[in-house]
Parts: sequence; structure tokens; C-alpha cells
Amino acid sequence: MIRLDLDATGARCSASVERSPIRAISAQARLDSRSARRPGAPPSRVERARSSWWSLRTLASPELASSIVAVGVVLRVAQYLSDRSLWLDESFLALNLLARPYSRLLDTLDFNQGAPPAFLLAEKLAVDAFGSSEEALRLVPLIAGIVSLPLYLYVARRVLAPAAAAGALLLFASVNGLVYYAAELKQYSLDVAVALLLLAVALAVESRPLTVRRALALGGVGAAAVWVSHPAVFMLAGIGTTLLVWALVQRNRRRLGLLALAAGAWLASFAAVYVVTLRELAVKDSFGGAGSEFYLPLPPTSGDEVLRLGRELSPFLTGDLGLQLPVPLAVLAALLGVAGGISLARRSPQRLFLLVAPVGFAAAASALEQYPWGGRFVLFLLPLVPLALLEGARVLAESRLRAGPVLAAVLLGVVAAPSLGSAAYHLVSPRTVEETEPAVRSLGRRFSRGDALYLNHYAQYAFRYYAQHRGAAGRPPPFPVVPAPGGPEGDAPALRSSPPALIVGSERPAPGEVPRRRRVWILLSHLGPEERDLLARLDGMGRLLRAETHPGVVLSLYDLRTSSR
Repeated sequence: MIRLDLDATGARCSASVERSPIRAISAQARLDSRSARRPGAPPSRVERARSSWWSLRTLASPELASSIVAVGVVLRVAQYLSDRSLWLDESFLALNLLARPYSRLLDTLDFNQGAPPAFLLAEKLAVDAFGSSEEALRLVPLIAGIVSLPLYLYVARRVLAPAAAAGALLLFASVNGLVYYAAELKQYSLDVAVALLLLAVALAVESRPLTVRRALALGGVGAAAVWVSHPAVFMLAGIGTTLLVWALVQRNRRRLGLLALAAGAWLASFAAVYVVTLRELAVKDSFGGAGSEFYLPLPPTSGDEVLRLGRELSPFLTGDLGLQLPVPLAVLAALLGVAGGISLARRSPQRLFLLVAPVGFAAAASALEQYPWGGRFVLFLLPLVPLALLEGARVLAESRLRAGPVLAAVLLGVVAAPSLGSAAYHLVSPRTVEETEPAVRSLGRRFSRGDALYLNHYAQYAFRYYAQHRGAAGRPPPFPVVPAPGGPEGDAPALRSSPPALIVGSERPAPGEVPRRRRVWILLSHLGPEERDLLARLDGMGRLLRAETHPGVVLSLYDLRTSSR
């Protein structure tokens, strides 16, 4: 039977062949007979897959995805609102931002700091708008951390099955490093957001015809990204290489030309960034040069280097910034991730290369000692881990193993448990590093005329921030605060000593640097063996009058007049 359909204007018609009801019923009966299995026979692979994932339909619902995004936002905002003190690394950057006008933000920064120009500009705008508080200084990373959540959901849904995408989003929302750096005065949260934005744009482009408008958008986003994030260059290198190679394989000259136009915009923008800021960073020997632990030993030339390479790659699974897994579970997770990568390669090799090619470029740059590897420097690669794990879990659940779905669920639960547990714990007890602010506030209340104050070298940076920009106990500090000119070196001074009222110690604190007075305050932070040894020796030299201990910080009051040494 043939049926003709005309649209409202009569301009188009379509013809479809329609079976008679009798033929349709008989065809369905034949299909049912083929798919029916004997009583007691094991279910087919399709039936197992349907039973394992159909029962998880709710994981693919938009409502659940929105709920997970909301949980991720709550975790990040809770860490942000904990109002923890700036620690050493943050105080380095804070002093630059507060002391410099806009015109000097692109100059070489003091205290061996480096950050993308757009990040510094956004931070300066936040300070001008909201003041010099910790919340104002950390506002830009918080916004980046929140924006990364819906971006990750989009990327995960383009790469994974809907249910697996929800699981990957839950891991991403709760991973310790991603939550922590959303409330840290550093650019690494922005690195993650930019990497996800570039991946989202690339995934949107790779499966569609490339028009001039889309090519301009791709070129514009990439050209802007290198001003916002340093590792954006690795993302663009991987994305650009993948898209160009696929266009060559398809022999699509128009697509190839438009991609070359976008890549040209990226290269021109990166060249400008390099001339303006990166050239100064490139000549710094901040990470120890050849053989430094900050660079990957590629290719490894000895057994020790092979082991070191494994240690450098394992923190994604075992480190505090990653999934925090014990080694045996990390091995299982790695196998699951490898299975996920193989599955992605079979389903869509182009998308797999979009994901992993930036890893190769970042590793190559590290091997050439052009970019440090490890920890916060490669935080932008951490979002790839949940994608691989959840794809591997999907493969296991839909495998021929009768217990595949159960094994996948149990393994995922065990892998996700440390991150979820850590997120829940830190929601109640937010992370702290070095709590200098309460120590300075206490000192401001108790510092008397004639007292002396000794700071170890590392305490001077956060101390200057709190004494100069936040005050002590809500009022001007009772001790002298004389800023030093700083300098590009990591150990450049932030304060000048004003003896006998304020003494800034050397990098190796010694009792001889401490004034012998009736009331001498000792403020130590970034504590190490030398600081603890100093306190032990002072205990034997005088009388301890008061002691306060805060996370990463010690404030003590001594009477050293009776010192015999």
C-alpha cells in the first residue's frame, strides 16, 4: 500500500510503503520467535546490557544531572566561604596584585610568580570592585570552578552514554583537587574551565559541517584562551592536530582550509602572549633545570626513570588532588580506564584523540623542560580520568560476564568512595593550609609597647598581607610594617626588618637572629624541621610565656632576658 503525504503548501511530497496489518503481525511474530530464548537459557548479551543499564535510566535524567551540578557548586562555595587564610603561595600573588597598578601587571612579577594576563586583569578588577579580602581575591577561581561543572556535563554527554556521563560528573564534582583549587588564589581552576570549554567547542565542531561562522568561533575562542590559561596551548595543539588530520583523511579541502584559518588565529595569539609575558617565564630556572622532579623523564633511559615516570603519572589516581586511591585500587582503576580508552577508540577514534592528544603535547613540553608536570600544573588534565573510568565501567557492565553489571557497580563505588567521603568531610570541616590570620589578629591584640617580634623568612609574606591590607585585630598594626621592594626571585624579601621591634629571619632560622628581650613574639609558618628546631632551642634559652598553634602556624611569646647562651 502506498501513501502520499503533502505538506501544507503542497510543495513537497513523500512516499512510504506501508505494510498490511496481516504482514506486519506475521513479521513481528517471526522476530519474537527468533529473540525468544529457551527456559533456563542464559540471557543474551543485548538482554544483559538492557537489564544493567535500563535499570539505571534515572542516571540519565536531566534532573539528576542538575542535582549533581548543584552538589558540586555547594562543595566549592562551602570551601570558598570557609574564609581560610592565604598561605605562602597565595600571599606571593596577592602582594603583586595589591601593590601593582594595571600597567605593571604584565611586567615580571615579584616572588617568582607567573600567571596568564587575563587572569591577572580579572583578579585586579575583583580587588578594585570588592576590596582586598580573601573572598575578593578568590572570586575568579570560584567562578571558574562553578562554570566548569556544566561544561563538564556537556563534554561527558558528548563522549559517554547518558548514565555513564552522570557518574563521571559526580566524580568530577567531588574530586578533592578540583574543589580545593576553586577556592585558591591561583589560576589552576581557570585552567580546568578553559580546557573544558575548548573540548566542548571541539566536540561541537567535529561532528558537524564546518561553516565559516563556526570556524571563526573556533578561532576566536582558541585565540582568547591562550591569554586566560597557559596550558590552553596544549589543548589547542591536541585539538587542532586531531581536527586537521581527520580533515586530511577525509580529503575535505574546504574543512581543511577553514581549520587552517582557525589554527592561524591561535598561533598569532599565542605569539603575542609569548612576547608579552611567556618569554620572561621561559628564561626562569624556577624548577631546577635538567633532571628536576618537575619534568618528565621522557624517554626513560633507566629503571629508576621508569619508576619515576610511573610516580609522576600515578597522582591522578593516588594523589591528594586526584582520586586518593590506595595503590591496589589505583591499579584496578587504571585497568578500568584502559578498557574505557580502548572502547572509546573503537566507537569514535576522533573523539578519543581530541581527549588524549593534549596529554601528549603537555608531556612532550615537560620532557623538553618547557612546562612543569605534576600536581596543580596538570590539574587541567584531571577531568579526563572520570571519563575513562566510567566508559570502562560501561564496557564491564555490558560484557559477557554474568556478574558484569554488579562488578562494574561495586568497582565504581569503591573507586569513588574516597573522593565522595573526602568531599563530605570537607563540607563540614573545610581544608586549611597555613592559618596566619588568627595568629596576626591575636598578636595585634596582645602586642605591647616594648615588645619585639621575630618572623621566620616564610612568614613575612602572609604577615605583610594581613598586617598591611587587613590590619591586626581590626585596627592598624602596633608593630612596624615596612614593605621591601621585592624582586623576581622566589626568596625576595617582602618586609624590611625594623629592629628591635620587628626582625625578619633568614631562610635558615637560628637563635642568634632572635632579640634578647623580656617579651619576644615568635611567628613561624610554612613549618619545617628548622623551625621546629628553633622552637626547641628557644625553650632551653628562656621562659615560654604563651603559645598558640594554628594549622601550619605557631605563635609563641618568650622571655629571653635570662638566656645563658
